[in-house]
Amino acid sequence: PWLDTLHSAMAEAVREQAGGGAAAAGAGPVGKPPAEVAALMSLPPDQRGDAIRGMVAGLAAKLAQNPDDLAGWTRLGGSYLVLGEPQKAADAYGKAMALAPQDAALALGRAQAVKQASGNGDTLSADTVAAYRKVSSLQPDQPEALWMLGLAAKQAGHPDEAARLWRQLLAQLGPASPQSTELKQQIAALGASK
Repeated sequence: PWLDTLHSAMAEAVREQAGGGAAAAGAGPVGKPPAEVAALMSLPPDQRGDAIRGMVAGLAAKLAQNPDDLAGWTRLGGSYLVLGEPQKAADAYGKAMALAPQDAALALGRAQAVKQASGNGDTLSADTVAAYRKVSSLQPDQPEALWMLGLAAKQAGHPDEAARLWRQLLAQLGPASPQSTELKQQIAALGASK
């Protein structure tokens, strides 16, 4: 019953850390938040973080007793991402994927977590590439997977494969979008590097 409270509080905390409250982010419910969220948000930031982490730990303990709770594993994965614990998020999404191996959204959540867990280096890790390949196998036109796999192909010295994947992504973007312009430049740069 407290999961909605937790997710609302976490979202509010993220908005505050980004430099503004719900109004600044253009989000948030109209009217007063539930009493539990208001109480949680009234705590000092360090206590609020501890309370949120306690709720997440409670969910993890509950899932240890009920490992077939797909929705619970999914929420836990998302919660860990918000808390900045991507390896735990990847593990939780992995448990969810064991229950629903053909769910592309779960595969994407896991891929994002694996990417974050592997760090922000210039080169994608083998685990990150494998995670995005799983996404692509379930949803071949998934935009983020196309971008990441194109980047992996470029980094591996396969410009033709990178261009093919990025053209597939380009077909999904509007011709006037900023992403489209950037992608065209990336594809042109691949041709120039041959």
